[in-house]
Amino acid sequence: MRYPDIKRFMLWLAVCAGAAALAVDEMFEIHEQTLYLFGEDDYIKFEIMLVAVAGLVMLHQIEKPSKGVIQLFSTGFMLHICYLVVDFGDGDFFQLPFMDITLYWAEEIFEMLAIQTYFAGLILFHTTQAQTTPQEYAGSEVHEKKARLMEANRKPA
Repeated sequence: MRYPDIKRFMLWLAVCAGAAALAVDEMFEIHEQTLYLFGEDDYIKFEIMLVAVAGLVMLHQIEKPSKGVIQLFSTGFMLHICYLVVDFGDGDFFQLPFMDITLYWAEEIFEMLAIQTYFAGLILFHTTQAQTTPQEYAGSEVHEKKARLMEANRKPA
C-alpha cells in the first residue's frame, strides 16, 4: 500500500492501533475492569465514542471514501449509539424498561454488530480504494462510470 503523505500514514497507523486496542480490550475485558477500579465503566465507553467520531471525520476528510463505505460507517455509528443507549440504560444514567438480562444481551449484540459493520467498511475501503490516493480515485474510470450512472438515473427518460 502506498502512503503519499504523512497524514494518510498517521491515519492508518491510528486505525491499526485502534483495532489492536479493541482486540485486546475484547480479549481481556479491560473496560469491564474499570468498574472495579473506578466504580464506573460507562465513562470510558463515552470517550471511545468520541474517538470513533473523530476517526470517522478524519477518515472522511483525508481519504474521501466511496458512498458504500460511508454507508457502512454510518450504519456502524448508529449501531454504536444503540449499544451505548442500551448500556447507559441499565440504571447508571437512566433506566430502560427491560430486564437486566435482556439489556445485557442487547448490549452485546449491538456492540458486536457495530464492530463488524465498522470493519466491513474498512474492508470495503481496502478492496476498492486503498491502492489509490483520494485524488486518483476521484479521477478513476470506476468513479467516473458511477457518476455517469447516477446522472443518467436522475434525468427523466
